[in-house]
Amino acid sequence: MSAPQLPLDAHGNPLCRHRSPGRCTWWCSYRRAIVCIGPVAALFIAGCALTYLWGTPDAQDRVLEAFGGVSLVLAIGVPAVLISDRRT
Repeated sequence: MSAPQLPLDAHGNPLCRHRSPGRCTWWCSYRRAIVCIGPVAALFIAGCALTYLWGTPDAQDRVLEAFGGVSLVLAIGVPAVLISDRRT
């Protein structure tokens, strides 16, 4: 078994400011992804909500289909990433 290492990005730069291994949490590894994806998800949800509330019935159907598709991808993708991360 190898010693725990600090998380690094693809270029070898550290993802956190911890100096000793073992003190990192999930935030150290996923911080950049959450900071980048969070605003995009918020805009998507706001756009869907506005279109659903004030859009035509056809637009409301498209919003439900888009929201269902994104939910399906997240329902499969997030657990897959978390499971694969535990195995490494």
